Amino acid sequence: MVDKSSREVTIVGATGQMGRWFTQYFANRGWHVHAYSRSEEKLCWLKRELAAPEPGGSISFTTGLHECIPRSAWVLLSVPITAHEEAIAGVAPLMGKDAVLFDIASVKGRIPALLAGARKEHGIHVLSTHPMYGPGAESMTNKNFILIDLEGDRSVVDRFRAIIEPDRPTIIEATADEHDRMIALTLGIPHMLNILFGKLLRDLGADITRLVSFEGTTFHLQHLISQEVLTQEPFIYATIELENRAFIDMLPEFKRIVDELVDILKHKDYDGFIKQFVTIKEYFSIVPEFKSVGYRFNSAAKRSLDIIKEGKEPAT
Repeated sequence: MVDKSSREVTIVGATGQMGRWFTQYFANRGWHVHAYSRSEEKLCWLKRELAAPEPGGSISFTTGLHECIPRSAWVLLSVPITAHEEAIAGVAPLMGKDAVLFDIASVKGRIPALLAGARKEHGIHVLSTHPMYGPGAESMTNKNFILIDLEGDRSVVDRFRAIIEPDRPTIIEATADEHDRMIALTLGIPHMLNILFGKLLRDLGADITRLVSFEGTTFHLQHLISQEVLTQEPFIYATIELENRAFIDMLPEFKRIVDELVDILKHKDYDGFIKQFVTIKEYFSIVPEFKSVGYRFNSAAKRSLDIIKEGKEPAT
């Protein structure tokens, strides 16, 4: 269990989507949350939008770091990837010696080094994390949550695990370098492919309304995923693509593979196409859930189509 005296947290960037999510999360678990933003207007909006905390929890709204940081046992940075250097420099000097400063950035890059530097200079504790879900998640239950130990002795990692484990996320521990390599594959490439899908349709001049009337199951789900990607904040997605060195380093290989497949298609190389197809299928078939892919695929498509037919889509 977490000591109740340590249940005070500042969310730097509380008015952002994930900042709002964690403000509500901590308040609902009996914490006192300092919701910080530089914008009074955004804080007023946040006050209206947040649900009342569960009993024992509370939220204060502030534009003054000096008021909340020294009192907080934990300080969460929920700011754009490119803003972490400024945020760490402004927050770390105000923190107590036993307090923990941690980020939730989807790309680490220089952030772990900046946090380690703040620890060395100010004697604070640091941690890097990545919740692998978006602000629309009802909870972190069964969602992946990545932890990166920046201090090497697991003490801070174990303290943070004790906070989130009651909510039953799937906790994955990694190094910062492994994190960025994996995120390049699980976020960078899927995001890029879905943006390319939309761009290709648009640039070809396809009438999207007419196109949907011709769709099959595969197009429906691909279109659904691309739509979801394109509903997100473009600047955040840009940072995931542009700030991850591991992703940028993969692009020459991506281009080579595209050129190879284009060459196969241009030359009507059936043998080459089938060889690539079978090899990729064998690669995917290693995971146990491959056996149920047809059922899951068709179930997802059916559910999506049922929602459309029932008219249950939320108003925009």
